[in-house]
Amino acid sequence: MISDDSTVDLSFRTVEAIARTTAALVRSYDVIGVIGQMLAAESRALDADAAGVTMRRPGSRVLELLAATSHRAEELELYQAQQLQGPCYDAVEFGVRVTCTDLAEIRARWPQAAPAFERAGIGCVHATPLRWHGHVIGALNLFWVSEPPASIRLDSAASAFADLATLAIVHSGSITGEEVVDRTRSALDSRTVIEQAKGVLAASQGMTMETAYLALVDMAEDEGMPLSAVATSIVENAVKQ
Repeated sequence: MISDDSTVDLSFRTVEAIARTTAALVRSYDVIGVIGQMLAAESRALDADAAGVTMRRPGSRVLELLAATSHRAEELELYQAQQLQGPCYDAVEFGVRVTCTDLAEIRARWPQAAPAFERAGIGCVHATPLRWHGHVIGALNLFWVSEPPASIRLDSAASAFADLATLAIVHSGSITGEEVVDRTRSALDSRTVIEQAKGVLAASQGMTMETAYLALVDMAEDEGMPLSAVATSIVENAVKQ
């Protein structure tokens, strides 16, 4: 069977996004930077309007946002974490893939989380657990205004990106459970300084938070430095002034 042009294009973009992410994993990298780049590439590949990764804080049921492609995605992830309800929360809590294709289903299943989806204009979501040796450490979440293209094999593509995100966080097949906890905590802590740097840039340059994040990514790429290192430098310079 000959695939149509849209299917071929989506397949090519998916393979290209996976290739770029795996290439980053064999070099020295910082988790937030790689996850952020992966989410952007994944969104383009799967025609998603937004994407994010939520992590479970080690030793608790608390969920925290690790990275997102936009402020809209950040708000959706954070709202679900606060309400302890929503597709992304269920993916982590119950370790299952969750897919919703319209707002009516979201309202019926998660009434407390539904207002956030309505405000964001998101009508479709797909959440995939991040698993490491049988343990769920977080979830990879994709958002669309309407349904994704029918040509996308969503489960398999999202699972591949979820596995890459997990590898980016833990990075080795031989580390102990305690080291996984340490690396998860370190990744979440790195996001704090990135959020602070976004705030500094937004305030000093008159940017939105979303534009500030993109500026941070560009600076990290231009300087060949980890995203967290660039963010730390910006925050430290702001404190000195």
